[in-house]
Amino acid sequence: MRILLALLLTVAAASAAERVYPQYEGVNLNVYLTVTPTPRDETYGMDVFAVKAVDMQLGDLPATVAEPFLTRCRMIGLPVNAAETTADFIVDAALDPTVLPDKPESYTLIVSGGDAAVTATIRASSIKGIHHGFASLRQLTMGWQGKAITRTVEIRDYPGIPYRFVKRASGYWMEQATFYKLNGCSSQMSRGNDFGTGEAYLKLARAYRDAIREKHLYLHGMVSMGNRYEGSQEAIDAAAAGYVGLFKEGVSHLSIMNDDKMTLADKTARDRFGDYFGTQLAYLDAIEKALRQAGYRQHLGFMPNHYHGHAMPKADAAAYRGKLGDNTALFWAGDYIPGLPAHREHFREVMAQVDVRHFWYYTNWPQVSNPYFAPNFMPTRMHDFGDGEMVELVTISTTTAPNYIPVSFITMADRLWNAEDYNADQALRRATKEVVDPASFDAFYALFQYVASLAPTVNLETASPMYSSELPDVRRALIVQRAERMDALVVACLSTPFGQDEKVRPILEKMVGCKEGDLARLERDEQAFNEGVDARAVVCPRVTKAPTLDGVVDPEEWRGAAVLDGFTDLRGANTAPHQTHGYLMRDDTMLYVAIVCDESEMKDPAIIDPGEPYPVPFLDRHDGFTWWYDCVELFLDPGHDGREVTQLIVNHLAMKEVFRFDSVKYGYYGVENKRHGDLTVTGMANITPKSWLVEIAIPLGELGEPTGDWGLSLSRTRRLTKGSGMKYSTWSPLVWGFQDARSFGTMTFSP
Repeated sequence: MRILLALLLTVAAASAAERVYPQYEGVNLNVYLTVTPTPRDETYGMDVFAVKAVDMQLGDLPATVAEPFLTRCRMIGLPVNAAETTADFIVDAALDPTVLPDKPESYTLIVSGGDAAVTATIRASSIKGIHHGFASLRQLTMGWQGKAITRTVEIRDYPGIPYRFVKRASGYWMEQATFYKLNGCSSQMSRGNDFGTGEAYLKLARAYRDAIREKHLYLHGMVSMGNRYEGSQEAIDAAAAGYVGLFKEGVSHLSIMNDDKMTLADKTARDRFGDYFGTQLAYLDAIEKALRQAGYRQHLGFMPNHYHGHAMPKADAAAYRGKLGDNTALFWAGDYIPGLPAHREHFREVMAQVDVRHFWYYTNWPQVSNPYFAPNFMPTRMHDFGDGEMVELVTISTTTAPNYIPVSFITMADRLWNAEDYNADQALRRATKEVVDPASFDAFYALFQYVASLAPTVNLETASPMYSSELPDVRRALIVQRAERMDALVVACLSTPFGQDEKVRPILEKMVGCKEGDLARLERDEQAFNEGVDARAVVCPRVTKAPTLDGVVDPEEWRGAAVLDGFTDLRGANTAPHQTHGYLMRDDTMLYVAIVCDESEMKDPAIIDPGEPYPVPFLDRHDGFTWWYDCVELFLDPGHDGREVTQLIVNHLAMKEVFRFDSVKYGYYGVENKRHGDLTVTGMANITPKSWLVEIAIPLGELGEPTGDWGLSLSRTRRLTKGSGMKYSTWSPLVWGFQDARSFGTMTFSP
C-alpha cells in the first residue's frame, strides 16, 4: 500500500507531457527514435512526446549507470532532477533478478505516456543490464525543433556474445562502447624488453581500471610477450607474477600475445623445452596456474604467432593441438586486408585444427575511419561471429584517433549484439542516424550506402578500380565512374548541417577530387608496366659436388655459381649502399643458395644474439614474422608465368618463412591465393664482423623440374635502428614490389 501511495503521489506531482508529431516535420520514426544494436524484441509505438524535465529514480543504483542517457540529456538541454521544475519524464530503474536471469546483461525497457507524465521503466538482473537499458533510452530521446522528444516502446533484450570489447581504453572509445552496448575495452600491454619495467604496465593498468569502472566496463589486457622467451625459472616466474599483478590491479580478462614479433626461445629455453612451441606452452601453463591461485576465473587467451588467413600453419597446429586446456581460450586474429571476412565455418576450422573448446577473436586491422576508404569501412560489418554459440569474446580493432563518422563501428556493435537479427541495411540506417541529424540523413546515408556497395570488392580479385581489369580502358572508366559518383555524393553531404560541422567538413573535403589523381596514377602505372624493367638473367650451373653447408661461403666450393649482385633500389635507379651477394647452383636433387649481406652496423640491436655460438642451423620448423628482422627474400617461379610462386624468407637467426601465391596482375591486389607453404630448408646462418649470411639447400622436388625459364628474384629488407642506407634493395628491378612476378629476372639451368 505504501509503495502504491508513493507511486500515486509521484505521478500526481508530475506534469503532463506534450504530445508531438515529428514524423510530419521530416523525422523518419522508422530510423530515428529506434535502438541500435538491434534488440531481441522491440515494439515501437507511434506516440512521441516533448518533455521538459526528467526525474531520475535510481534507488540504490550508482548514478553512473545512467551516464549514456545523461549524456544525451546534457547534449539537448534536458534538465535532470531540477528541483524548481516539475518533471514530465519519470525514469525508474531497478534491479530485478527475475528478468531473464539465464541471459547475462539482459534488460527490459518500457516507455509509456498518455495524459500524464512519460514513464520509462528499466529492469535488469545486473548492473550492466541497467546500463544497457539506459543506452537504449538515450537513443529514444533526441532534440527536435528546440525541444526534447521521446518515443513509446517496449524492449526485451540481451546480448549474444558474452564479451564484446573495443580495442581502445581512451575516453572517446569508452563512450562509444557504453553507447552501443559493448561491455569492455581491450588494451595491448607489453612486458620486459618491449615496454619497460613491470611497474610501468601495472601503472598503466591502474589508469585504465579507474576509467573503466566509471563506465561499468570490463578491461582486457592483451599482454605482448616481447620478442624473446627465456628458459630460466626466474624468467617464467617473473612473467607469471606480472600477469597476477595485472589481475590484482583490476584487469578482468588477460591474454598472452605472441604477436608482432617472433617468439624466439633462447638457448636455455630450447635446451629445457625443446623448441619455441614448447617454451610458449610452458609459459602458458605457469601463467595460467598462477592466475588461478590468485582467484582469476576467466579463460586465459592464448594468441599464437600465426593467425592470418584461413587456417593455422600445419606445424603450429600440430604443436598446439590438445595442449590448450579448458582454462585457456584460443585467441585468433582476423585476416589482414585484403582477406576473407571471418565467419563461423572459418572459426570451426581453426578450432578443429588445435582441438580447443573456447574461442576468442580479434578483428585485426578492420578500422572504422574515413568511410571513403572501403577496406576500413566494410570488413567489420562482413564478419559473422554467430550468436555466442562458439565465440566467447570479440575485440574490435579501431583507429587511434577519435572518429566523427564511426558508422562501421556502430554496425559492428549491431552484429556482435544480435547476430540472428542482423540486417546490414537496417544496421547502416541506424548507424547513420546515430551520427547525423535528420536534415543530413539522406545525403550521408546515400554516401555510406555507395561505399558499402563498393567495399566487398576489397576481398575479391577486383580489389580496386585501379587493378580490377587487365584492360586500361576498363580501369579508366571505372575510376571516372566511381570518382564522379563519389564527388557528387560528398558535395551533397557538404551542403547539409552535419557536413558543415568543423570536425566533419575536413574529412569530407579530402574525399573530393580523387579522379584526376587516380587517373594520373593509372597513367604512371601503365607506363611503368608497359615499359617494364631491365630484367636480369642468370644460368644456374649443374655441379657434381655439393657445397658444405657450414655457414662459410668458401670461394672454391662456390666457384662457377650463378652470381646475383649489383643490388639497387626497387626500380633499379640507385645502387644500394649495403650490397647483397647471392650464389646459386644445383645438382640432381638440390638447389644450393648462398646469400651474403654486407652490413656496417653489425652491433645494431636488430641483429639479435640467439644465445648460442654461430653458425646457427636452420631447424625443421615453420617460423613466422621472419621479416621483423633483417631478412632476404628469394622468389622462385617455375614456368615464369606468375603461377605458384614460392617465396622463401630467411634471416640471420636461421628462421625461415614460406609463402606461395599467384602474381598475374599489376599491383599488390593482383597477388592471389597467397598462403603459408611448406618447404624443406637445411643449412646454416652465420654472422661476421661485416656481414650476415645464409648457406642453404632446397630440394628441387619441392619446387619443380629444373627445365626451361624460371622467374627469379632476390630482395633484401634492412630493419636496423641505427645508421643510414636503403631499407629495400633488389637484384633484378621490380615495377611495384617484391612480389611482382611479372618483373622477375630469369634463371635457366645448364644441362
